[in-house]
Amino acid sequence: MRYIYFLLPLGLLLFPGTSLAQTVELPPEPAPDSVAYAPAARPQAGPSPVLPWWLPNAQECVTIRAEEARSMPQAAKRRTRTLRRWDQERPEPAISRP
Repeated sequence: MRYIYFLLPLGLLLFPGTSLAQTVELPPEPAPDSVAYAPAARPQAGPSPVLPWWLPNAQECVTIRAEEARSMPQAAKRRTRTLRRWDQERPEPAISRP
């Protein structure tokens, strides 16, 4: 075994006070009347978020799904069934009321 694999555990044993968990400052707990505890409102219809170049936008997704329905109808049906099943299995969001 190479010596490099012993450096990390040795460093944690020799310098326990410098571990990442102890040096990171956690944010303060939000107050119960803060915005974080407000009931979730429906998102407003607005401009689409800027996506990374490798993710398709909504129009490209429609084009991809239409092409898939033409070229691979069985896969399109399978995808539709899976997405509907996942949508039904998704639990309702828990809204905590003060």
